[in-house]
Amino acid sequence: MDTPARSRLLHDHRTAPLLVGDIGRLRLTGAQLAVLSACSTHRTGPTQMDEAVTIAAACQIAGFQQVVGTLWEAGDAIAARFARTVYEEFTDKGTVLVRAECAAYAVHHAVLQLRER
Repeated sequence: MDTPARSRLLHDHRTAPLLVGDIGRLRLTGAQLAVLSACSTHRTGPTQMDEAVTIAAACQIAGFQQVVGTLWEAGDAIAARFARTVYEEFTDKGTVLVRAECAAYAVHHAVLQLRER
């Protein structure tokens, strides 16, 4: 993408797109964790390799303490499996509220499980 600030998070691009710039202007207090399971949510375009304008970066600017994004392309099935595994780790398989402090472990565990498959 030649204009990273015009990247869109939601697919509702015709009527009400949510742009990276819109996210970055938010001021969220108490936002702990954003998990972005879409492809390339932390990747810039080839002409902006030294820029930090990404969906993941915008979430951090908006106030999220921790953000999980991707640097690579991922198929829908893999992304869904990854997100499910991460949330199972965050919530101890649905028995507790999301524990944002477990983000690094949850991502590591999900990646290991995907590699095994």
